[in-house]
Amino acid sequence: MLHIQVGPFRREGLLKRSMPFMAMAVLAEASLALPPGPTSAGCTIASVLLLATVLAAVLLVPWEQLPRWVSVLVPVAYVSSVLMLILATGSSNSGIGIVILVPLVWSVLFHRRWESFVVLSAIIAVEIITSLTPVQLADAVILRRIAFWFGVGLLIALASHDLRDRARASLAEREGAMRRTEALAAATERLTMILDSNEVIESATRLAAQLVAAPGQAARRAQYTRIVGPTVKVIAQYDETGQVVSDFPLADNPNLQEVLRTGGPLNRPLDGEGVGPEVRALVRSLGLTHGVYVPVYVNGVIDGVLAVPFRGQAIPDELFEYFKAVGHLMELALGNARSHELLAAQATTDALTGLSNRRAFDQQIVNRPGRLIFCLLVLDLDGLKKVNDTQGHVVGDELLVHFARVLSGTLRAGDVFARLGGDEFAALLFNADVDAGREAALRMLSALDAAPFRGQALGVSIGVASGDPWSSGPGVFAAADAAMYEAKRNGGRQYVLAEQVRDFAERSTTPG
Repeated sequence: MLHIQVGPFRREGLLKRSMPFMAMAVLAEASLALPPGPTSAGCTIASVLLLATVLAAVLLVPWEQLPRWVSVLVPVAYVSSVLMLILATGSSNSGIGIVILVPLVWSVLFHRRWESFVVLSAIIAVEIITSLTPVQLADAVILRRIAFWFGVGLLIALASHDLRDRARASLAEREGAMRRTEALAAATERLTMILDSNEVIESATRLAAQLVAAPGQAARRAQYTRIVGPTVKVIAQYDETGQVVSDFPLADNPNLQEVLRTGGPLNRPLDGEGVGPEVRALVRSLGLTHGVYVPVYVNGVIDGVLAVPFRGQAIPDELFEYFKAVGHLMELALGNARSHELLAAQATTDALTGLSNRRAFDQQIVNRPGRLIFCLLVLDLDGLKKVNDTQGHVVGDELLVHFARVLSGTLRAGDVFARLGGDEFAALLFNADVDAGREAALRMLSALDAAPFRGQALGVSIGVASGDPWSSGPGVFAAADAAMYEAKRNGGRQYVLAEQVRDFAERSTTPG
């Protein structure tokens, strides 16, 4: 069943819409009481019954439960009522015939175009019947009446429906512009508050898709791509149909190539034959016909391209301007987010080695993933002071960078390696016991032996301590730190397990 709530008999405002037409119909019926009065009681009764049926149908029938096409029967039934009314007067020249325009006006105001033509056909049928009953008119008169009624009715129908279509299109355009403006205003406030660059890209891509059309329409699609060498990487995408696009060769998309060459936005049809095989398959499978490409700049360089494809229609210039506005908004929001990320990274990253700093490492210890055992290694680079004193701090810095690079390569993905300050480093191993810590320490010692610095072998003192999910992170760190000092006192180039150190809490305060 089709839903009729958007049809002519939707309940909201129905009485107000139908009241003038009802009043005209009742007035026409009442006019039969005027002289000379009706000549046929049967036609009079039939007219009244048909009119009563129409009024009852309009107000009482549950139209939302019926197919949409059934609604055309109401104005056709009223045309039949007017026919009976004319026949009841005994003459087509009684003056009542003009009332037959009432159902046509109703249909062109509230029904679909084809329904108006059905009503017009019924009116022409009435004119033929009334022209032949009860007096035989000349053929020329009958043809003239039919031609004029058809012409006038067709003019009313076409002009009224055209006016309705233009009014509806104008209203839809205004509503679309208001929706896009409101969405852009809301997004401006939201995007400038987001401090994560990936979230900025996701939100802006979704906004671009939402500007295309109203919710629920398959045309709502957008994607943000980034060019990496010869490949177009799809960083974010939004499609209400759930269709997903994967990476594809840059050579397959001439439009993207032109955006990169000119550095400006582009709005043009999609040439299904002028693209490469992978993009051609995407265009055909998604039914894409047009596209907008807006380059997004960050720090004067194209970070990516916001692509908004359309299905079955060209992109109006006004909408193109909205997409360019989204691109500028992305630039501002991305610049803001990247600046914040840079400051956050600087606050938690050692500037020399690029490792996490003491602040970040302490946060990792305290905010460990729950229900996991863990292991901590505290390391002290042997001989840094001697290098600084004999070769200078520049060489000492090179040594620290070399040391950090070599030992970082010995850890598992997901483990944390940090420079705590000076020549002191630390590692946090997740889901690792003391045996895993011992193996990590051995890998570090072996890696340093295999990677001398300026021809000199490197040494490191390592303290190892483990904890269960409920252990105090700082407490385990103190144990590993005490073990590191024990290894250093023993000459370095070795590891010591915290469980081998007695009274580590007391000894951790003893200067090394």
